[in-house]
Amino acid sequence: MHAVVLAGSALLLAACDVPTATRPTFAYDPTTLSNSKLYRWANGRKLRVWVDVSDSAASVDIGHAVRLAAQSWNAIPQFAEFELTVVTIRADAEILVFDRSRPLPITPGSCTFDARGAVGYTYFCVNGLSAQRLSLSSGAASGASVVIRVDRALVTSQTAYNAIVAHELGHALGIGAHSAVSTDVMFGLPTAVRPSARDARTLQYVLGARADITL
Repeated sequence: MHAVVLAGSALLLAACDVPTATRPTFAYDPTTLSNSKLYRWANGRKLRVWVDVSDSAASVDIGHAVRLAAQSWNAIPQFAEFELTVVTIRADAEILVFDRSRPLPITPGSCTFDARGAVGYTYFCVNGLSAQRLSLSSGAASGASVVIRVDRALVTSQTAYNAIVAHELGHALGIGAHSAVSTDVMFGLPTAVRPSARDARTLQYVLGARADITL
């Protein structure tokens, strides 16, 4: 339940982040939803995640779902390739998470923001070899390049919401694919709330691979 929007000219392999250690082979191809392009963040990044928690009357807790997902994904890197941390200032974040009931927190890049009715949707817009930095809805600049939208109206419980948020965060980290195994958090209709060993192996492969697109 995700989209990667590619724009601009043909892509070449990036010249940075050459693997220097043995990495596992992926459990499932991480590029099947991203036009066979491998995308990820540069290694060593502290990735700041902003969450729209402004709806105090919500039936499910989006902040809890993001914190749980961040903790689970943070356990996977082999060599401190990233660390997800939740921040309260939207302009400081690289990843923005919001519920569909809230206004879009950014102005879309040169690619259309897909308003289809998916329960989860991960958006970034590519120009050349990297994702565009997105302006905030106020018009102010930001460091964000990835936006995650989830829809609590389409879930039945906090656990289901947690699974969707964890799944979309996996897309945001570089898994541009869905697994065919239902116990994986990257399964197309996820029920797992934490990455499986297969999800971990696939992300570790991504973190050690040469990127076509840098987020």
